[in-house]
Amino acid sequence: MPAGSAAITAVVFRPQLEKLALPGLSGAVGWMHPASPLVVAVAVFDAVAFWVHGGLHRSERLWAFHKVHHLSLHLDAPATTRTHLFE
Repeated sequence: MPAGSAAITAVVFRPQLEKLALPGLSGAVGWMHPASPLVVAVAVFDAVAFWVHGGLHRSERLWAFHKVHHLSLHLDAPATTRTHLFE
């Protein structure tokens, strides 16, 4: 990373990201291999996305918006990213 980018990251983004930090989380993952928190974060994100997607199917009101995602007759890249404006 160039020195300028590192300085911008340290000065601008780090203070903002620290506001989002969960108390005690850094201590809980501090002992892990440096790549492990990323793997855990991706797994948690995927689990939450799966849970939310299931909720979109179970709620009649939410299904009215979400069904746009399922209208494609062919499963392809555009079909997987198709969503309603308010979803």
